[in-house]
Parts: sequence; structure tokens; C-alpha cells
Amino acid sequence: MKKTKLIMAFLFLYTGIACFGQINYSVSFENNYIINNVLLEDSNYYSRITMPGFQSGDSISYPALPVKYIHFVIPQDNNATSVIINEIKTDEVAIENIIEPLQQPIPISLNYTPEEDFTPPDSERYSSSIPYPYEIVRIVHQNYFRGHHVVTVAVFPFRYYPSENRLEFITSLDITINYSPNNNDPIIQPKDDMTIQLLSSMVENKDDIKDFYMENNKGGTKTNIVVDCEYLVITSQSLAPAFARFMAWKKRKGIDIKLVTVEEIYANYTGDNISGINDNSGKIRQYMADVYNGNNGRLKYALLAGYYTVVPVRTGYNSDNTTNPMYIIPTDLYFADFDGDWEVDNDGRYGEPQDNVDFQPEIFIGRIGPQTTQEVENWTRKTLLYEQNPGNGDYSYLTRAFFTQADDMQDTDDANTVLDVCSWILSRVVFSEEGGPSTTYTPAHPTGQEAISEFNNHYGFCSFMGHGGADNVAIATKGYNNNEQNSKYKLNSFDWHEGGCCYISENGNGFDNMTNENYPSILYSMSCETAQTDFDGGQNRSMAEAYTVVVNGGGSHYLGNTRYGWFPFSTNMFIAFCNAISNEYIYKIASAEKRSKESCSGDRYLQYTHNLFGCPETEIWTATPSQFTNALVTENGSNVAVSTGGVSGCTICVMSALDNGISYYNVQTNVLSYTFTNVPQPYLVTITKHDYIPYMKDPDNIYIQNETINTDRYIYGVNFFAGENVTNQIPQGPVVIMNSSNVVFDASNDVNLEGGFEVQSGSSFEVK
Repeated sequence: MKKTKLIMAFLFLYTGIACFGQINYSVSFENNYIINNVLLEDSNYYSRITMPGFQSGDSISYPALPVKYIHFVIPQDNNATSVIINEIKTDEVAIENIIEPLQQPIPISLNYTPEEDFTPPDSERYSSSIPYPYEIVRIVHQNYFRGHHVVTVAVFPFRYYPSENRLEFITSLDITINYSPNNNDPIIQPKDDMTIQLLSSMVENKDDIKDFYMENNKGGTKTNIVVDCEYLVITSQSLAPAFARFMAWKKRKGIDIKLVTVEEIYANYTGDNISGINDNSGKIRQYMADVYNGNNGRLKYALLAGYYTVVPVRTGYNSDNTTNPMYIIPTDLYFADFDGDWEVDNDGRYGEPQDNVDFQPEIFIGRIGPQTTQEVENWTRKTLLYEQNPGNGDYSYLTRAFFTQADDMQDTDDANTVLDVCSWILSRVVFSEEGGPSTTYTPAHPTGQEAISEFNNHYGFCSFMGHGGADNVAIATKGYNNNEQNSKYKLNSFDWHEGGCCYISENGNGFDNMTNENYPSILYSMSCETAQTDFDGGQNRSMAEAYTVVVNGGGSHYLGNTRYGWFPFSTNMFIAFCNAISNEYIYKIASAEKRSKESCSGDRYLQYTHNLFGCPETEIWTATPSQFTNALVTENGSNVAVSTGGVSGCTICVMSALDNGISYYNVQTNVLSYTFTNVPQPYLVTITKHDYIPYMKDPDNIYIQNETINTDRYIYGVNFFAGENVTNQIPQGPVVIMNSSNVVFDASNDVNLEGGFEVQSGSSFEVK
């Protein structure tokens, strides 16, 4: 494991004026590496080096030496120009054979057939007297995370002399990163708690963050539809009303959320001014950038909510000029990155290496793929259940995990390797294929039906580690993903028992057989294509869509690949995701996903292909939830005192109940108690904290009288009374819900509709 120590931050006081500077940094490595002699496919023995927390090289056919990517923050108006080694200490390491060459990663795809092809050592590299790597420390990327300039540096703890077959272990390094002014335009640089927490978890020189902050209120383009919010939902006019319940919950828990339709965006935008791409995806990106820049970086989250024919996707090219569809990758990074130019060369191929993609996002994106309002409601129910009352009070399932593993993933016991990092998982069930990955027969266990049946025993965290496709994943195969007749058991988006070229016919192997309606689960997938956002399967759907929006069981969140997953690199990213949650206390699912991608900073493919289906603001449960058993709300005139009952570090939101917080909205963070002043009746109170079931106090009685409602409203209450004469506290008069308005009464008890209550044609009214 690496030990790091920041030796010196800066040689001068940074004042926000562009000037030259440097960061001095010292790092030492523990000698916890392992060297094994392995016999590879060319019948030769090689030395294999593994080191916990490090990737195995970055150049195919070159020596597979461990590498780690570390990050530094520098002033926004500067560029890193060089990295210099001031001092290096090494030890000789004895090896018997030459270092194994790095092999092509294995696609975790159902269409992948293991081959005998072996990438031999590069003859020129392995005969050279020049050490490898020549640069043991080098700058890999310079990106901007919410305006903060992040420099990514690759560090190799070994140096190899191929012609001598001599290996050095670098015990310690002292380096200097130099930077100098650039001519870039200033970028909005928020310093909210979330941004600083994530930046601090990412960079080595944490203490410099505050010194490099640059106030910039440049603003941005504001069209007549640009809104000011923290969370943006983008969907269609037809689906928009179905998001009322979801948005009402986010608003009352303290998230300022707004919705805009694609029709509004298309009518007001011509395209992406950042990259010069004039299509619908470009229009959406430009709109989101305007919301972010126009409100000084308040925007943190966005939900792209609709099937890909409703809310379009953007594909990024993994290599220049490729025509291989598996290397043209749907990626929501495009909608989160407001700094990168995805079309530098104007060739119609976006996000190529020769373009200028920024891999550090400004905001956190989630996507769901509903085709109907019913599918929106399916997903909303699971999301709110997961956040508010998972298991309907039976919380113990949240600390239980169920994984399957097959083929290459079983060879290295990836399921248990990942779960060992998950500190919140108290019990686990892992299904491995009978007989191991190299069987010459089709394993009898697990079948697809067996895996679904076990899933239905209720688990909070799941993964099916096997070769996959858009709508299925193998969980037991003959050999390593053999494609002979009847050689595989698989899971499917929907129950499918017709067999096929290589699949065994069975019933009960679809996600639609999941019966965990009250126990929504988080599913993380490494398989190829199961989260394919541009999948056109007719009536069939991708596994991500089926799991989140179609079936009643499944769960609210699915993290998976739109194209290939790669073995073993996808496993490393999965480990980094769990490490961010367990050891860096990053609980919001999209934030943990972002941190996981930093572990593969040298791999643009994985940064494109792995995407989140679900709400990006949701926090994963990391313990059996506690409750606010002693919370108290007291009134003194128009003052409302809220006490958490002795629980510190809470968020308290008080908002007006009748108009979704328009007339009164007050959110206090990191508090034990708070007194809210001038609060109008009726009002809602909500207390939230990580690993606590939310406390929600609704008004006992909601009276609606003498009112014309011409906006969308979602109103919580215990008892409702609506009509022209239901209370003597306000003037008498009818209640009219006007054309195009959508109104929901969410009542925990009775709803009384009396004379004078009218719902006009073209509006909607619902009682929950």
C-alpha cells in the first residue's frame, strides 16, 4: 500500500494573480508487491507483478508494471508544464523470467469467444537497454472538476531494464510539479460542501484547495427557460406530470429541483456552443451548461428521464476514425462536462482522442429510460421506498449482498474481492459456477431460475459477474464463455425460455420474476452492454431499463456498461466504487461512481461506457438505518422550532405545503436544531441524515378554498378538505383546477371533496 506525505504546498502565497508556481510532493511505497512465475499461452514462463491498489500497466505488449493515478489541484488559470524528479531511492528486485507483456483486456461480452491469441512481448521494447518506463512519473490529464483544475499524474513504482532483465523497486520519490499561466477563460468555480468533499477525497494536496479558490461570478447565457436550481430533471411533455411525486420528495428533503421538457429546450436552442454540435443532444448540453454557468455553479445533479428516442444520447469515439460500433460508446459524460470540446476537428466523430474531452464533470448525471408514465411511476415508487422506508421497516436486508460470478471473474474470485471492500455488507451470498471456469461441461449450478430465486430473498447490494449483452448475462457457462449449443445458463431482462444457439431453455430466469417489490436493491454490473442506452430491442428492453423502470421488483439504481466492460479493469473500477463508499464516506451513488472512474484515468473507454441508471443524488445505505425517535416540532406564533432529538449533523427543511415551497422554503444543513421564523400555515417539516430514516411531519388538516389553481402542485397532508365552504378562516369561494394544471393530494388519512370543487377538462387531479 502506498504511503503519501505532502512535503510542501507552495513556495509563495497564491493571490489569484496568474504566476508561475510549483508543488513539491513526496511519496513512498510499501514493498507489499507479489511476484509470481506464470506460464502463458506461448508456453513461456514470465514474471508477473501484482500490487494492491495498482493497475497492471498501460501499454499493450509492453512490460505489465503496476501503475497508479494520483491527482493534484493547481490554480485554475495555470497549466501544469512539467513534473521533475528531485530524488529517487530504489532497491534491486530479483526476478527469474522477463516481465510478462500486458495483454489486451477481455471484453465481458456474451459474444466474446476465448481465443488462443496471445500478444507477445514487443521485440524492440524487450531488447532495449532503455529502462521502462522511461518516465516513471508523467502528466496524463489536465481537467476541471466544477471549475477546480485537476492534474492527473501516472506513477510507476517499478523500473525495468529489459535487455538486462533487471528490475528496480522505487521505495520513495520526491517530485516537483511545475505550472505556469494559461490564457483560458475563467470558469465558474463553486466551493460548496459537496464539491470540496469530493475534491479533497481526490487530490493529494488537500490543503491547497482553499488557497486556489478564485471568485468568478461571470454568469452565463440566460434564455427565458433557464432555471435556478440544484437538481434538473429533463424529460418530455408527455412524461413530465409523472415526475410530480419524485420532485415533491426531493424538494421537501432540501434539494431545490426543477423540471424542463425537451420540447422547451429544442424550441429555444440551436445546439452545443461549446463544441459546435448542432443536434438535439447538443441543445440539451448547452441548456444544462447555461443553467450551471448562469447560476454560479448551483446545479449539481441532472436526471435525463426518457427512452433514448425521447431524451437522446451522445456517443464518444474511443479511438480516432473508428467504425467499430463497440468503440462508439453512448456516454452521459457529454452532458456533465461543460469544459471539453468534443469536436475539435469537425469530422462528425465526437469525443475522439484528438478532440478535447474533459473527464472531470461539472455535474452528476443519472439516466432512466421510461417509455410511459407508468414506467416513471414504477421507478419513482422504488426510489422513494429506497430513500424513505426500505423494506417497509424491515431494514436488515440493506446490509446483505448477493453476487454471482462466472468465467474470468470467478478465476480471480472477483465477487469476494469486491465484497471484502464493502464495509457495510454484514452478510453475503456468492453463487459461483459449479466445477470452476475451465469445466469441459455445462455447470448445473447456478441456473438463471436459481439466481432469481435467491435474489428474491432480499438483498441491498447485488451484482451478476458474467459475460453479458444488452438484455442478458451468463451466470454459468461451459469453459470460458463457450458458445456451443446448450452451453450456458443466463439471466434475462424478461423471462425467456426458448433456448437459443447456446442457451439452455428454462423458466423463471427474467428480471420480471423478481418479487422484491418492497425491498429495492442497488445493482452494479461489469458485464458488456447491459446498460445500453441506445438499445432498440423492440418490445424487449436492456437489463438496466427492465430493472429500474419496467418490472415491479428489481431496484431504483443500476450501474452498468453501454458497450464493453473489460476484465480485469472493470473489477478495479468496481473496487474503487466500493472503496469510495467504505473509506472515503462518499455516499451519493453518482459521486462514488465518479470517484471510481478516477482509478482508471488512463482508460477513456471505461470512463465512457460505465453509466448510472437512477437518481444521482440518492445515498446508498451503509448500515441498518436509525430513526429520529425523539424529533420534536413546536410552534410559537409563526416561529417553528425543530429539534432532531439529539442527532447532530442533520439537514432540516421547512417549506410551505400548498405551493411546493414557492412562498416559503428554508433549508438548514449540519444542524442539531433550528428555529424557523415567519413560517406560514400549513407547512412541511423534513429531517434527513445519512443512514437515518427521514422524519416527515405533514399538516394535520389541509384546507383549500376560494382558489384557482393554474400551476402544478403536489400537496402532502393527513386530512384534506377542498371546496367553496370548508373553513371559516379564509373567504368562501370555489376551488378550480385550471386547464393544463396537474394536482396531487398525497393524504395519509381522508380526502373530503365538497361542493364547489371543479377540475377543468385538460387538467389532471389525483388522490394518493
